[in-house]
Amino acid sequence: MIEYKLKGGKRRTIAVEVKNGEVFLRVPFEYIGNAVLMRRAETFLNSKEKWIAKKLNEFDKSAFEILPGFAEGKEIYLFGYKINKRFDSNYKKITFECGTLIIPIKYANDLNKYNEALKKWYKVFAYSELSERLKDLSQRLKKSYSDFALSSAKGKWGSCSSSKKIMLCWRLILLPDELIEYVIVHELCHTDNMSHSKAFWREVERYIPDYKERRKLLKKYNRIMNFI
Repeated sequence: MIEYKLKGGKRRTIAVEVKNGEVFLRVPFEYIGNAVLMRRAETFLNSKEKWIAKKLNEFDKSAFEILPGFAEGKEIYLFGYKINKRFDSNYKKITFECGTLIIPIKYANDLNKYNEALKKWYKVFAYSELSERLKDLSQRLKKSYSDFALSSAKGKWGSCSSSKKIMLCWRLILLPDELIEYVIVHELCHTDNMSHSKAFWREVERYIPDYKERRKLLKKYNRIMNFI
């Protein structure tokens, strides 16, 4: 049986979508809770098995070609670049110096504690870095926001509330600079327009002419959210 997420909507047909490594079965509202209609929908889903497998395979192949070794915990990245790391008995906490991440020796043989300590360091570093970039872009674009906070959400790189509070996923610091810029500009544009209308995208394009290419590239990084 193909694992899928069920989505009901105001539609007349059944559709199958593969997005970010997940399978979505989209059905009319009346299908939900109706065993007969759902069997019909799942039969349609199973008829797409080869196509679904192809799409999932393509996603798996491309997901980590941009950050080799990251999924296995072998490599550490900042701003899209692999950085050096070393364990050192003279350090009590994780420290970033001269392009090298220095890790206390006590974490060398305890993977769980190492991962937790690394995540904690990433978050502290992310708050300082992302808050400064947000402030700078806000001034350059002349767009104001009410507040800023880090997010640990695994489904969004950023968000902007109706009160103009911007939240950015701390994992953004793993990404290249141009993608960080795109996400921040995207959310700042939401301070004036909460929708994804044509007018909104024109505003984004005004500041980032190649936003479509950056948006497409950003999707390749989505899966890393599940690994840290």
